[in-house]
Amino acid sequence: MSYTGTQLAFHLPFDEPTGINIRDDGPENRNFTLEGYLARETGPYLYPGLYGYTGPYTFTGASQCTGLSIGGQGLTGTAYIQANSSTTGDVSTGDFCLACWIAPRWSIQTALLNNYNICSKYPDEFFPYFEFGLEDDTWYCYTDFFTNGHFDGLFTQNTHTLRENSWMHIAFTVRREPSGILTKFYMNGILHNSSMARGPHPPYNTKSLSNDGKFKIFKVQEHDVLEFGHHLITDFWFFNNYLLSDSEVYNLYKVLG
Repeated sequence: MSYTGTQLAFHLPFDEPTGINIRDDGPENRNFTLEGYLARETGPYLYPGLYGYTGPYTFTGASQCTGLSIGGQGLTGTAYIQANSSTTGDVSTGDFCLACWIAPRWSIQTALLNNYNICSKYPDEFFPYFEFGLEDDTWYCYTDFFTNGHFDGLFTQNTHTLRENSWMHIAFTVRREPSGILTKFYMNGILHNSSMARGPHPPYNTKSLSNDGKFKIFKVQEHDVLEFGHHLITDFWFFNNYLLSDSEVYNLYKVLG
């Protein structure tokens, strides 16, 4: 890949066996911590025979994935990952993208899957912000500038096809143009759909998403309905002012094989 050190905002391999500190092995060496209930799990969990999984079968390290419980504020068992600096993941007016491995664990007897954020960056005032996640049966990417009293949003959908304990590699790329925002969504290294959103207030490539909030992974919004789940994540990449190409997404998918 041809990205620079500053364009790779961070890469989290989750290869720490214990503790609250999360290591960024990207050039910027950002600091992250586990917040709330600490629920680490070590791997490898990726193996042949899981429903719907056809990719590489093993991680390169025995402790290369972690599991976190997620839920509403104050819920017992809640945990999430948070950047220590408010500038981490600050995408300003640029393009940005992410890629990671994820495996869900939830119980239909406990609660229906509603929605959760894979990652988000919210300011104290709530606008502007962006988030990526899963809502009911669809993946979503949402950006909100709250310009002149209107919401400029993007909602990209695709059937999630996730199965419990089954790993999937996902990636989102967000390209900003004067007339709209183009999002591409990838599953297991392959482009599955793209969506162009046009709200009421172009141009979109001049509107900043910079805010003073902390970048969070697996953190639901404070006022959402409580959500229950136990989900595993590993090999989390986030790029700022850089868009992964189709071949680069595929290469990230294959790197853990």
